[in-house]
Amino acid sequence: MTMDPSPSLHLYSLPNEVFVQILSPFSARELLGLSTVSHRFHALVLRLLHYRLLVSASLKEYRLILECFHPTSKLTEPHVFCKYLGTDGLSDKYQGEGSLYENVDTAQKLGRLSSLYSRFQPVMTAEESPNGAGSTAVPEVNEGIPNADARAVKRPVNLEGFEDFSQLCVVVNVVKVKPGSARLLSVVDVEDGVIRIFRDWLKDNATPAQGSARNNPLEERNDQQLLWVNQSQNVGLKLRVREVSRLNQSFPILVHRDEETLASYEIYIDAMAKSNILFLTNSELGQATVCLAVAHEFLLRPPYSVHIASFSPLQPAVSRLNVRTLTLASSAASTATFHTIPGRSMINVLIGSGAYQNSFSTHQIGFHGALKTYSTLPRYLAPWTGAEYMAIYKSCVDIIQELHPVMVVVDPLFAQALDACRTLKCAYVQLGPNTLKDHVIQPMLGNLWKLPILCSGYPYPLPWRLILPNAYLAVKLGQALSRSPILKELNDTRHSHGLKGAYPTLMGTSEDNTTPRLIPSRPEIDFPSFVPKNFTLCGPILLPHRHIGRENPGLAQWLSQRPTVLINMGSIVSFSVDQTQEVAAGLRILLDAKPDLQVLWKLKRDNTDKVGDFLDSIFDEIREPMINGRVRIEEWLSVEPSCILQSGYVSCMVHHGGANSYHEAVRAGVPQIVLPVWFDTYDFAARVEWLGIGVWGSKKSAPVVNGAELGQALTHVLASESSLAIQEKAKSIALALGETEGRVVACEKILELIEG
Repeated sequence: MTMDPSPSLHLYSLPNEVFVQILSPFSARELLGLSTVSHRFHALVLRLLHYRLLVSASLKEYRLILECFHPTSKLTEPHVFCKYLGTDGLSDKYQGEGSLYENVDTAQKLGRLSSLYSRFQPVMTAEESPNGAGSTAVPEVNEGIPNADARAVKRPVNLEGFEDFSQLCVVVNVVKVKPGSARLLSVVDVEDGVIRIFRDWLKDNATPAQGSARNNPLEERNDQQLLWVNQSQNVGLKLRVREVSRLNQSFPILVHRDEETLASYEIYIDAMAKSNILFLTNSELGQATVCLAVAHEFLLRPPYSVHIASFSPLQPAVSRLNVRTLTLASSAASTATFHTIPGRSMINVLIGSGAYQNSFSTHQIGFHGALKTYSTLPRYLAPWTGAEYMAIYKSCVDIIQELHPVMVVVDPLFAQALDACRTLKCAYVQLGPNTLKDHVIQPMLGNLWKLPILCSGYPYPLPWRLILPNAYLAVKLGQALSRSPILKELNDTRHSHGLKGAYPTLMGTSEDNTTPRLIPSRPEIDFPSFVPKNFTLCGPILLPHRHIGRENPGLAQWLSQRPTVLINMGSIVSFSVDQTQEVAAGLRILLDAKPDLQVLWKLKRDNTDKVGDFLDSIFDEIREPMINGRVRIEEWLSVEPSCILQSGYVSCMVHHGGANSYHEAVRAGVPQIVLPVWFDTYDFAARVEWLGIGVWGSKKSAPVVNGAELGQALTHVLASESSLAIQEKAKSIALALGETEGRVVACEKILELIEG
């Protein structure tokens, strides 16, 4: 018997094009039922529904009609057309980076699509318009309330004394309108339901009659003003309430004193427009990370549209933020829009000018080292030319004017953005990684005698012998900034273009001593300092993450083998051949003393050294541990450092004294060894030693690293009689910080400022 060589044909032998033709006539509800037939049908149904959403948004001849009326006014209350404002998250990109389904499992894609909401603006009809002509104009987000009220669709709500609630019937239809007329060619029902409006809700959300023309239009933005028409929350109305004047007490109508009068309100049906939040930050991750972390919290809040403006190097980090947010969100979340600010970033300007040096030789410390550094400090604070500065300032102004944000969140080191906010007099808040010491002039000149001055490397508390040198350095630092020809030239350019005041700096001045400032400090993790009323101490502001086992299972498995030392010198610090060898020598001392430890080292190589230099004998000290897997070297960490630190596998972190690194380790309760390299990083070395949660690992050799000194620091923290006390102190401080993340505290404070 011969077998038929031709393959058997079955339903799935048909190409997708045929299936699309077959399925196209089905309604959306019918297609949803077919999505469970097979994986292939699921994928086809998803594509069809996605395509229909895209197409329907562009069909201008179709309109949404809203009928909203009290049951007694069904025949007299006119319908209103609604203008389509957009569907957040929907784009023609079906897969890959930036798509709606990015980083979403196949089984969850249909759920992601079904979680989208389209937004509409009710438009007053000719019958309702005060001048008798309907208007299709949509009010801008920040327009004054009186103008918005004049164009808004409103409905009266009256409650007798015995009534606890009133109700509005809501009917929504999609209609096809004959061009050039109001004739309806077709009607499709979308929703027919009822909204109950309770007396207490009206009281809580009402604006008094005399205050209908509000001074602050931001007060209207409240999640409670969104009422759902059905339990499935498919259709909702955003309502704003204005209390109507009660009966005048002198009016000649007899009312018993115990009789409750009629409660009257006007309900305004507002556009479901999102409020814009704008983050203006430098692109260096040392400054931008706190902004990205707080932006994540706003992405989880549907009423807000997040915009991040910076130089082009930050764009990949914003893309990663969007992926992370969609991954972590338990429900639908939006994505941040990135706005590129033309021009060179701060670090690129410093590299181009030659001011940026090898990471371990930026400046010397001590009295003479600090004194010498102060003359070069203005170049780091203000690296741009006058023309570059003004071009970046103009870009910030343009972005703010384009977006009309309800709040601008500004990096305190981004001077051009601060100038833009002050010029436009927009609402803004400063958010940065720095501590109180960097921002606040302490009472009784405490910065001179109480706190170690910048670049000095002095300890805290200051010993008596260093108080006078510290005060002298503080005076010299002030003189260096006030008399700097670099800052003077830049200020002359600013003033010639109409910008007022001095160049914006970290320290508070009389011009901005009321500007809200958010910082990651807490009393438990900082020097004792005076806290002005406009400061909010949020605690560590870190990027969110999943457990290390989900973020990177391979790395999690390796970490679980032994207690781990993490070496992470931030995003900028790079290692020369010499410094790499010194760190390797220090690790050799530790690994000999503690054979049960392992090391994860993020090693960024110095571009000035040849690649071949790293391939010869540089790792001889740790060659054997590298071969047997006890030392793992990576050019870049595939997960957030805080993800590794909070895994429970890390016994110590070695870092450069950056604010973010310090706060990541503090939050995780991990002991620290600080190898400071520049400016304020020496302050964090002093904090670690004062708090008893680690040591300064290069105190004798700074700014460079000495292998023997580092080895001694490592063994002190991990293999000495002091080890247990250091570990317990680090854990106790982490517990004292509480469960609420600093990014949540910062976000809630910004929301409080927005809502007045």
